[in-house]
Amino acid sequence: MTKLKSLKWLEKSFSLDLRSLALFRILLSLILLFDLISRLCDLTAHYTDIGVLPRDVVMQNLGEWNLSLHMLSGTATFQIIIFLIAIVSALCLLFGYKTKLFTIVSWILVISLQNRNPLICYGGDAVMRMLLFWSMFLPLNRYFSIDNRHGKLDASPHIISFATVAFIL
Repeated sequence: MTKLKSLKWLEKSFSLDLRSLALFRILLSLILLFDLISRLCDLTAHYTDIGVLPRDVVMQNLGEWNLSLHMLSGTATFQIIIFLIAIVSALCLLFGYKTKLFTIVSWILVISLQNRNPLICYGGDAVMRMLLFWSMFLPLNRYFSIDNRHGKLDASPHIISFATVAFIL
């Protein structure tokens, strides 16, 4: 009886509602879009070689382990292209199109962006990285998404998994 009670407690404590995960996906992608657009305003100053932190200075002071696609070129045109890819990825996440793929792409591009100029990062950037990381393992596409365009609803709108436990903790 006690074992059954503890299992019920675990299930109740660490299960997530799939509809709330869909709302989380939508809000996360909106925050990501807002962040990208606000950073786009200072693109030349923060992400190009003519800005405050050229690529060679980043490589000398931060080392080679800070991987970044943004470090491939220091031109504004290249940075705009990477930003546009990140915006399209965030939009796909917003609408739930190939959700798992674009969650991974968004996570990689967020890490790349933050590694390009770590001097302008703040605590919210670390939270964004972690939320996107754990989102890769959650079923964010089960409700309100293009991936589930047929509207196939689950018998139970709740899920419990290793990812839900890690996400909650």
